[in-house]
Amino acid sequence: MKGVYLQPRQSGHTEAVRQFAARLADTKNFHAGLPYQGVQLVLDLQSRLDPDDVALPEADWPLIERVFEDYLAARPDSRWAASQFLWVAWHNGHHAATLRAADRLDGRPVTRVVSQKRYDKIRATARASVAAGHP
Repeated sequence: MKGVYLQPRQSGHTEAVRQFAARLADTKNFHAGLPYQGVQLVLDLQSRLDPDDVALPEADWPLIERVFEDYLAARPDSRWAASQFLWVAWHNGHHAATLRAADRLDGRPVTRVVSQKRYDKIRATARASVAAGHP
């Protein structure tokens, strides 16, 4: 994908990556996966040793949240998208979004994304956090 050439390691700029990712999200072309490619470009801005590491700067969260919310609005039964959303939201401290994704899954995550045991723990912790008034 051409967006790779916008990455700083390719002499690009982080803001160019973010702008391109936002344009990909605006297409809402989930059939071709364009919004998710934008998500991946944003995640790739951070150097990662662990492939499960999905932490990102707070400024990038609104774009990531929008992509998942748009996809789930179009395909509300997608357990894959809800599982991915749960994982990214949880690891970025967005417990209300985590809980929304967990509730969509209704106890049935895609285990290639998050194990049942981890899902149960994440859901319980997010529920307690939101009940205590933490976003």
